[in-house]
Amino acid sequence: MEHRIIQSKDHPLVKQLVKLRRDRGYRNQEKKIVIEGIKPILDLANHICFSLLVLEEGKPIPLKIKAKEIIFVSTNVMKKISCMETPQGVLVVAQMPEKPDLSDSKKLVVINGIQDPGNVGTLLRTSWAFGWCGAIITEGSADPFNDKAISASRGASVLFPFINLSTSQTVSFLNEIKACCLVADTKGNSVESV
Repeated sequence: MEHRIIQSKDHPLVKQLVKLRRDRGYRNQEKKIVIEGIKPILDLANHICFSLLVLEEGKPIPLKIKAKEIIFVSTNVMKKISCMETPQGVLVVAQMPEKPDLSDSKKLVVINGIQDPGNVGTLLRTSWAFGWCGAIITEGSADPFNDKAISASRGASVLFPFINLSTSQTVSFLNEIKACCLVADTKGNSVESV
């Protein structure tokens, strides 16, 4: 089977991939995300058929990764698309997951104003590992589909159900589902003083 090879950094697909990686608004508009690096890709490969697999020329096609389309790019093109200082030579494009209905969920984590994408990814991964039902991510928080968030989440950014709400929508939603809330705040009082 023959595959396309892209060698120009000005190719429209290259520009689209760079924009998807860098621009949160564009990702949300297109409902697509770029995932880079063999580890996060393999974490998702058992659950997802990717829409596109991009490999650096000369790299073998990983057997576990299923994609509707495969293209090869030159080293220079991969460096342009990549967010890594030393690209691993593999990235995929996946459809953004549909927003779930969390109204029957009993255990939700609320990620409120966490601006570090690595922390957002870690919170999603940890909540998933502990069997929580989903997450609410409020305005002012980092994008869970940011490169660092995806890497830190080990697949949870894509597989763990979450919704984005404003702070006031979050309060209304939690009241509506009669949630019992436990709160952690770096500026709060210690448990001993409560």
